[in-house]
Amino acid sequence: MTKIANPIYEDVRHNKIELFNTDEIKLEAKRCLGCKNHPCSLACPIQNEPHHFIDLIKNDKEEEGAKFVYDKNAFSSICGMICPSSKYCEASCLRGKIDKPIEIRKLHLYLANLNDRKDKPHLKPLIGKNVAIIGGGPVGVYIAHKLSIDGVNAEIFESLPYLGGALKEQIPTFRLDKNTIKKDFDYLLNNRIKVHLNMSFGKDIKFNELKAKYDAIVFAIGMHEARIYDFMKGHPKVILAQDFLRKMRHDEIVDAYERIVVIGGSDVAMDCIASAKYVAKEVYGVYRREKERLRANEEEKRLAFQVVDKYIFNRTPLRFDEFNNMVFKDYYGDEEETISADLYILAIGTMNDEKALENIFDFKDNNIVSKCDDKVFYAGDMDAKDKTLVSALQSANVCLKNLYHFLRIDD
Repeated sequence: MTKIANPIYEDVRHNKIELFNTDEIKLEAKRCLGCKNHPCSLACPIQNEPHHFIDLIKNDKEEEGAKFVYDKNAFSSICGMICPSSKYCEASCLRGKIDKPIEIRKLHLYLANLNDRKDKPHLKPLIGKNVAIIGGGPVGVYIAHKLSIDGVNAEIFESLPYLGGALKEQIPTFRLDKNTIKKDFDYLLNNRIKVHLNMSFGKDIKFNELKAKYDAIVFAIGMHEARIYDFMKGHPKVILAQDFLRKMRHDEIVDAYERIVVIGGSDVAMDCIASAKYVAKEVYGVYRREKERLRANEEEKRLAFQVVDKYIFNRTPLRFDEFNNMVFKDYYGDEEETISADLYILAIGTMNDEKALENIFDFKDNNIVSKCDDKVFYAGDMDAKDKTLVSALQSANVCLKNLYHFLRIDD
């Protein structure tokens, strides 16, 4: 890949993840007020109980804390790198009313890094149940892991040639490195979990075949259908955010651009802006509303605004002009503005692939209803409130509870 020199990424990554040494960890933990009602823990979608592991650090019990964080969260190393804690636990930290919130994510990652995860969990005897899981991203692997521990044969069907889903496809390497993914996934997988790669649902595997063979089917396929304006479809200067991020992560972009424009205001848009700076001299952002309405979390915005050359607000895409430059319209009026670029990255969201699943689920009013019998379940981004890993895992825990009840397993 032809990269534009841009040393800020290593600086930012170092500042975000690696600054705390042992002494600094102790000092940060001691800033905790020890709130009686533990608002930080109540704010965590997967009940990681940060108040408890902070107490363990305070009391010089880091080894116990390292075990605790992984007992609570199977993806502790990954979450320690990418969880938007500023909208969850740290947003609820009462210390923030005095000076600034406890940097809970850093404390969590510090403990996770102390755990080498060499001790595999004990697998209970097989109970004669078989479950098919469509999707080999973090949610699919997590559900397979939990089921396998409790005596269920779990089989994962993944359309890609590897497991990991969005973690390996969309999150930039400066935010999440390969070794961190490998550490958590190696622990979760075991010889009771069968993995079928390069297997696409509807093409290589048929729903009726799965229904006949398995006691239950779990859909954990994420949201891969990108939102796109009609006039952009098929245009050579437009690339979808997930395609751009995948190409960047796998070093498949070989061109250097004069200017890239990223359209959107989400976390994904911020990742695109930061990644685009590797391959473009200029990077612009365009968002349809005001800066204050950007949907990205604070940490993502901070990184993006460190590198973006210009962010234009209150503009929505309208059409291409005769020179193949994109024309934008004022969100509140009729004024038009042409913004030239070599490449336009569209990051305005994704949705469920309703066409592929139309015979299995009803998608109405943001609710998903199975059209089939009780043996069909779903989890992850299909159902998550936020498109974050912890929100997807929260959905997975609900799915597992219902699945265990259906299979009559004591969880």
